[in-house]
Amino acid sequence: MSTSKVGAEAPCYALLDFVGDRVEPNEIAPLLSLKLGKAKRKGETTVGPDRLRPGQKPPVARTGYCHFSTRWIESSADINDHISVLLEAVRARDTEIKQLLRDRGLIYKIVCFFDDDEYKKTWVLSEKNRQMARELAIDISNETVTETTTFVFGDIDAYFRDQRRR
Repeated sequence: MSTSKVGAEAPCYALLDFVGDRVEPNEIAPLLSLKLGKAKRKGETTVGPDRLRPGQKPPVARTGYCHFSTRWIESSADINDHISVLLEAVRARDTEIKQLLRDRGLIYKIVCFFDDDEYKKTWVLSEKNRQMARELAIDISNETVTETTTFVFGDIDAYFRDQRRR
């Protein structure tokens, strides 16, 4: 892990996302040594009433989600350091997390964000992270789009079905 100053904004960060119709953030958060970021259950409003035009119905979450970010806890410029933080958090409670995923029909994924387009195109998942994912029996898929790289951890077929519905 990086020895750089925590709290400084890094040129990259990663999110550990839990997604599914039966997401319960209060069941997921205690399993991880990370601070819960945004979280919504399916059907909850996604914006406050102060952000709506008069008469506009509030948008609701089409599926549940909650995420944990490395944005303010890891300031390394190497995305592999950010991924390591998330993998270690999952590794610490792997059995309980996988049971929750099965029980609730959820998937989880790590999404990487980059400020540097060139680095985004050329970075490589470290052997350490690849090995850790193998030890956790986590499938990794790399989907490159303009603003993020997504690693899908868990049921990859369910992930792609969810993406087609959007």
